[in-house]
Amino acid sequence: MRIYAVTLLSHYDEEYCRRHFGRTRTEETRLLAEEGVQAGADGVILSGDLCEEAAHLGTLRVLTGSRPEGADDDRHETPTRPEAIAGLMDVEAVCGGPIMGTEDPVEALASMLRSLAK
Repeated sequence: MRIYAVTLLSHYDEEYCRRHFGRTRTEETRLLAEEGVQAGADGVILSGDLCEEAAHLGTLRVLTGSRPEGADDDRHETPTRPEAIAGLMDVEAVCGGPIMGTEDPVEALASMLRSLAK
């Protein structure tokens, strides 16, 4: 079993963070990631656009809101493009809707994997 610390997910915007935490998305993500790792979490879950805010921790990063170009939806304020994380070895991408929400999920998965391999 692995335990992951949840930071800010991709559907929270800057306004939400300032209103609820009194900090920017970047500041709050970094704080929550550091607290999670210090508490013993095996990794952190965070919005892909803030991936680098936990890079210094040397832990696995699970990135939410992974969306190839053209597969955006209004659930994710800041989608993560596969090309932006391609080649990173300490991340896992969460991408459900753009695969399972299509008529051909096998091709959608293959397309996502091709984008990540670039």
